[in-house]
This record gives sequence, structure tokens and C-alpha cells, in this order.
Amino acid sequence: MFKLALLDIYGGLKKIQFWNYMAWQEIIIRYRRSVLGPFWITASTAIYVVSISIVFSTLFSQDIKHYLLYLSLGFLIWNYINQTVIESA
Repeated sequence: MFKLALLDIYGGLKKIQFWNYMAWQEIIIRYRRSVLGPFWITASTAIYVVSISIVFSTLFSQDIKHYLLYLSLGFLIWNYINQTVIESA
């Protein structure tokens, strides 16, 4: 039973072209009527992280390079977890 599960997982991992195709189709379908598409989400996230980094690094007297790195990494991880939970429902 366990061996069949491992073989199934291994078979799924070998199909990288299928994963790429499915991801590309989801992006095309989701942003079909949008001019900027997924680039707008990337730009808005970058603008948000940079602006929050400037404000809070000044407020807390921190070096903006380090603060920007930690804030952007934390924000991206949080967004990943958030979207995973939302889309799984």
C-alpha cells in the first residue's frame, strides 16, 4: 500500500510539463480580460512593500535595506499562506 502511494507521488513529480501547462492555463484564464494581468499584482505588491518599508524603517530607526528584505520576505510568505487557505476552501 505504501509502495503504491510512493509510486503515485513519483509519477506525479515526473510530469513537470503538465504542471507548467496547468499553471499557464490558470494564469491565462484568470487574467484573460486584463491588459496588465499578473504584472499588476506584482507591481502593487512591490509598491506596498517599499512604501511600508520606508515608513516603518524611518519610524523605528532601522536600516532600510535590512528592513525591506525582512518585510518583503515575510509579506510574500504571508500572501502565499493566505492565498493557499483562501483558494482551498
